[in-house]
Amino acid sequence: MKEKGTEIKAIDTLLQNGIIVDIGKRKFTISQSYLGTIFTISHIAITMGIDEEKIKDNPIGESRDIAVSHAKKMARIVAIAILNNKWKIRLFESVLANFLFWKLTPGELRNISETVMTLNNMGDFMNSIRLISGRRMTEPKKNLSPGDSGG
Repeated sequence: MKEKGTEIKAIDTLLQNGIIVDIGKRKFTISQSYLGTIFTISHIAITMGIDEEKIKDNPIGESRDIAVSHAKKMARIVAIAILNNKWKIRLFESVLANFLFWKLTPGELRNISETVMTLNNMGDFMNSIRLISGRRMTEPKKNLSPGDSGG
């Protein structure tokens, strides 16, 4: 049980402080994403449908096609995650995405993608939605007749 407490504290520390990533000769901090950042990243990610059957049938050719189709989008996603601010994204996304496109290796992209997904804290996001979409306190009861145990 103590291990879980330590793990939770470590996750909370990462969420608060972010993670520093080295890209080229520069260091960037990726912090917990704001809702607007998550929305922007999700909007791009939705356009990147991947057909697993095509990959199974032709792994090399399909991988090449995916790289050509989505490499710039992935650079944009990483740039947006790093900037994590409405105005910074508007002003600097294209410049940073272009820099990342020419500096990131596939291995670095995978590691950063895992970091972004961790720091998006989707667990808390989903729990928030569950809390809000749960039963309302003022929701009218369906059957209030004495015969239905309603009163």
